[in-house]
Amino acid sequence: MIDRYKKQVAMTLILASLFLLEGCTAAVMGAGEQAYSHLRGDLLGIVPEPLEEAYPASLKAVKSLEGYDLTGSEVNTLAGQITAYGPNARKVQVDLSRTDHNQTRVSIRIGLIGDKVRSVQIYDRIQHYLHSPSGDRSIL
Repeated sequence: MIDRYKKQVAMTLILASLFLLEGCTAAVMGAGEQAYSHLRGDLLGIVPEPLEEAYPASLKAVKSLEGYDLTGSEVNTLAGQITAYGPNARKVQVDLSRTDHNQTRVSIRIGLIGDKVRSVQIYDRIQHYLHSPSGDRSIL
């Protein structure tokens, strides 16, 4: 009886610890092209398109955010960065970098500690613009 009680207490503590640490640990979501992880406030993902296509799609995604003002954007052959501020002066930072396999690493951070839900929405919006039938996405 005591062993069963100890196991239940241990399991409860483990589950409570996982619940409390969820914001600080990596959680892999989705599959395939939609896969990303959320680590310490940053959403990290890889899109299977080159930087020349991922940057314009990301810029369009940030520009389409309601209530957010684009304050900076720059890109070169290796990386790109997009900055915007929104409601309550929350900063949106999107960093893109070319990978070895002609894909693009995307990092999204909102505010000081991150906003997982909004970051996922932006990531999904980037995916949408990458797959939308617009002929002129490349700006490099």
